[in-house]
Amino acid sequence: MPAQMPRMEHRAPAKAALSVSLLDKPETMETVVVEDISRHGARAVASLPWRQGDRVLAKAVKGSFQAHARVVYCKPLEQPQGRFAVGLEFFQPTGQWEE
Repeated sequence: MPAQMPRMEHRAPAKAALSVSLLDKPETMETVVVEDISRHGARAVASLPWRQGDRVLAKAVKGSFQAHARVVYCKPLEQPQGRFAVGLEFFQPTGQWEE
């Protein structure tokens, strides 16, 4: 099993909404709740089972933050049922994040 690389920077806890849509199919969209975030990525709770490797556009519901991103993982959560933990890696983020 390959060793995991450490995070590039610390992620700060957050409770904010992020709109996520597939780049090649923008009608596939949902608003996720961000648990923690940095300029390089975020962990969010989603109701859709996103696929590892999906390319998405992530936009803050509040604020001007947006970035192209890649889904790094999507794992079912025990609680709440029917929800997924989603890891996003951001590419060239712009704008400001507001909670």
